Amino acid sequence: MLKGEIAAERRRRLEMMISVDEAVADIVDELDDEGILDDTYIVFASDNGFFRGEHRIGSGKYLPYEPASRVPLMIRGPGIPAGRTSDELVSAIDIPQTIREITTGAEDPGADGRSFLPHALDPSLRSTRPLLLEADTGPGKGNAGFDPQNASVSRAKLSKLRLGGFRGVKDLDQEHMGASKSVANGNFAPAYRAIRTDRYLYVLYANGQTELYDLLLDPAQLRSKHADPRYRFVRAFLFGELIGLATCDAGACRTESGPDLPPLPKKKGKKRKR
Repeated sequence: MLKGEIAAERRRRLEMMISVDEAVADIVDELDDEGILDDTYIVFASDNGFFRGEHRIGSGKYLPYEPASRVPLMIRGPGIPAGRTSDELVSAIDIPQTIREITTGAEDPGADGRSFLPHALDPSLRSTRPLLLEADTGPGKGNAGFDPQNASVSRAKLSKLRLGGFRGVKDLDQEHMGASKSVANGNFAPAYRAIRTDRYLYVLYANGQTELYDLLLDPAQLRSKHADPRYRFVRAFLFGELIGLATCDAGACRTESGPDLPPLPKKKGKKRKR
């Protein structure tokens, strides 16, 4: 996909959003006319982001990088300060729990997510709960099987994540909305499970490849640290946490992981003798 095509597709999607803006305005106006706006919570969200040239991907979603995994999430209602932003990591699975707490005053103990209402009421409130990102982890080997020649991790590690033998996808768009084709890792992308913390994104793919991004130093996720020895303890820690997320249920999925480990310091070079 050429640069001009990417720009044109992006403009078309922005034009589509005009109707969404108008619909939201109509809902807010109607609530105001009914006299119940100040007593109503409104949550605005999306299911995924979208690539438009980032990571050399002309079009698509699916992958765990920020352009696809980050979505707009806004909430307004009683007690929520206007114009404030929270840096807390939240997920779409948290929305049902949030609505449940608003309507009943309590969360569902059997659900995986948690309410983000406390973080909306106090945007300075933070936790260290990580998020699980996963895609296409249904049964079947498909077109993205284990590749021993290019694998960064073993079959045994993938087995611990219940990721061995899962299929990938041939279309990053996951929709048939146009003639353009997404391309990544050839013409498909493997299934994966990933953990996202405040600082790191660590991804394990079903074909054995891995990626690790330090978002503090590399927010655009351009330089993977999966082979950097300074991050070996970070990788080990994140892998253990990812196993827990991949196999957890209910309250265990809401456990905090603690502060992110920093990488090991750079080794100081030896001074030359004069």
